[in-house]
Amino acid sequence: MSALLAGRLSALRMQRGFSQRQIANHIGISSQSCSHYETGRRTPDIFTLHRLARFYHVPMEYLLCPEKADPSQPLASSIRTLSKSDLSHLNVYLAYLAYKRRKKS
Repeated sequence: MSALLAGRLSALRMQRGFSQRQIANHIGISSQSCSHYETGRRTPDIFTLHRLARFYHVPMEYLLCPEKADPSQPLASSIRTLSKSDLSHLNVYLAYLAYKRRKKS
């Protein structure tokens, strides 16, 4: 399980463009712990695992279970099938969601 978890944590961080220090600061662990989790030298406790899953917006099962596919894949593949008109509508909606999020802050 550690190799799977380590690989998925590392891949998620790199896909999103974060440093280990940024992840560590956000979820309240040391940079060294983040590094150990990504190399498989240590396994996070359940509470840290939950914070990591929430930070990356993935279910904990994705981090732990080999049969769980990347949760972003179905979305990415369905976006590729959209027409130009649909993509335009999607961009408008995404801009609206960003606006709402900024307004809440």
